[in-house]
Amino acid sequence: MMKVVFIFIFAVITAYAKPVKIDEILTDKNELVLDLSVSYHQTTTSENGVTSITYQTAGGDFVSIPTFIGSGNENIDHLNYGIGIRYGLTKKLELMMSLDGYSQWSRSFIAGVESEVYGKEFSSLSTALSYEVLKEGKYPALLLGFSSNVVERVRFSGDKTKDMNGKNISLFATSYYTVDPIVFLIQTSFQKFFKKESGDDVIQTGDVISLAPEIYFAVNPYTSINWGVQWIHQKQSRYNDFISEPSSSNMVHMVGVTYELDSKTTLVFDTKHQSSASYDQSTLDFKYSYRF
Repeated sequence: MMKVVFIFIFAVITAYAKPVKIDEILTDKNELVLDLSVSYHQTTTSENGVTSITYQTAGGDFVSIPTFIGSGNENIDHLNYGIGIRYGLTKKLELMMSLDGYSQWSRSFIAGVESEVYGKEFSSLSTALSYEVLKEGKYPALLLGFSSNVVERVRFSGDKTKDMNGKNISLFATSYYTVDPIVFLIQTSFQKFFKKESGDDVIQTGDVISLAPEIYFAVNPYTSINWGVQWIHQKQSRYNDFISEPSSSNMVHMVGVTYELDSKTTLVFDTKHQSSASYDQSTLDFKYSYRF
């Protein structure tokens, strides 16, 4: 059987999440790849005061948005859309730029009063570098990477927003090994958040560590399915003097399918679910990738 097994690397805390063939994890030298993505997040909260809703962009970064609620329940529909470009600087080194935005609908029931709010925003412009340290052979492949938001629009109280630069950095390592027709993949990552301030408002998002083992199975030369779990530990997040999200560890369950339309075009469908101390979240992802 041909060694053509697709994998979808969830760069949990990086801008490196993308569907590719095993032999094409990095773009070739001077090669350009376009990624278009849409993610739908459905979140239910039950909190008092201020909570922090965290979602993952198509590029893999985590973004935390303070949500201001009273004593009651809130249902949030979040649509994230992104466009990314990957370029092979060398056969081992890849550069990526990603632009993300979102639309959000929230329905709350607080103190016996029901209300609805809609908003949309530019989210972030991020950049990433990925380097192949060890090519797959006798031993598993190993890739290391770094990413950061060049510009990020931060939301404060009263619908106040502010564009900020370099307020987080991400480091990751990815390793995989093929036993045809199965690929075993594991990825670990760390995301550091820096303090964000606007007037008297201060946001300190908790740092995130994650570990994600996955299995990919080639149904045929064009289709693969994958299953995995992602362990996420996030430190305490604060908004001014309030704890918006306590320190917690969560498990995310992931199932997906990847389909190659032709040698240049790949489609990826993915579902995820997680629960935290403050909210439950379900996610549907779609990604279109075209190789020039």
